[in-house]
Amino acid sequence: MKYIIHCTKTVHCTFVVDANTDEQADKKLSAGEYEYKKERLATQDTYLGYEYATDEKVSGTGDGAVICSVEDLCRELGTTTDDLERYMYKNTECGMPISWDDEGVTLVGYAEGADCDHPSDTLLFPFTMSVFNDTVATLEVEADELWHEWNDAEE
Repeated sequence: MKYIIHCTKTVHCTFVVDANTDEQADKKLSAGEYEYKKERLATQDTYLGYEYATDEKVSGTGDGAVICSVEDLCRELGTTTDDLERYMYKNTECGMPISWDDEGVTLVGYAEGADCDHPSDTLLFPFTMSVFNDTVATLEVEADELWHEWNDAEE
């Protein structure tokens, strides 16, 4: 499956202006009188509506894709953040739980019936899809071994 994603590039600016009113600030800014200016080139795609700074998004696809956010991960997996947990449950042998925050994603190799700590790993952004796929595969093997350890009947 291939997606065509259109992007819009914009420049985001933040200014600090010493003024008492909006009108005074507008006049000083128009005259170029400001204390501080920060510019950042950003891109917003129309596929998921995710906006990212150009230095956050690194080119690459497949195993070489660099993942800098959960939105990047979802884009590579072909899902959305609303459906990511379901996607991981349906597309892994162990029904792998996943959670995320601004720092990274946490994956758990869940083994039903095992009354112990389940193997898990946290991947901090940025990481490559290769690292993500290898981590998923390793946790699935560990979860399978754990399941057999706790659920196989002794002979």
